[in-house]
Amino acid sequence: MLLAIILTAPDKPGLAEQAAATIRAAGGNVETSRMVRLGNEFTMALLVDFRGATTTPDALAAELQQAGFTTVVKPTTPGPAEDGLRYIVRAIGLDHPGIVAEISAAIRAAGGNIHSAETELVHAPWSGAPSFSFEAEVGLADASQARDLRALLEELAEREHLDIEVGPLRTR
Repeated sequence: MLLAIILTAPDKPGLAEQAAATIRAAGGNVETSRMVRLGNEFTMALLVDFRGATTTPDALAAELQQAGFTTVVKPTTPGPAEDGLRYIVRAIGLDHPGIVAEISAAIRAAGGNIHSAETELVHAPWSGAPSFSFEAEVGLADASQARDLRALLEELAEREHLDIEVGPLRTR
C-alpha cells in the first residue's frame, strides 16, 4: 500500500528526522518527498511505501499528530507511467494577485498537467519591488499542445506584463 502524507508543523530543527523516524518505526519507507518552509511552518509532502507496515495508516497518523504535526494520511496508487512530453514553464514579473491562477488556467486550457511547481516572492535588488517567480514541470500529450501552451502563455505574458519561457524538460 502507498500512502500520500502531508505534514505541517511550526518550523524547528529536526522535523524531517522526526517524521521519517516515525514513519520508519511504523514499517513505512519514504519513496518521494518535497519539503519546504512556508512562513514559519515546515511542510512535507511524502509518498510512503507502507507494504511492510507494522501498524495501520490511522495509527501512523495518530503518532504523527502526537509528535506535533498537522497530518493528512491518504492511501494512494502508483501514478501512471510517464508518457507524452515534459516541459518547463518559467515566469517572472512584478507581483500582483492572480498570477498562479492565470498561468495554471493556461496550462489546463492547452491540455497540460502540472507535475510539480514552485513559486516565490522576492524583492528586486535595487528597487525593492516585489517580484514573483513561477517554475513548473508540465506534462503535455504532444507537440500541438506545446504550441497551444506557448501561444496561450504569450498572450498572458503580454496582458500581465510577465516574462514567460516554455521549453522541453532536459533530463540529467
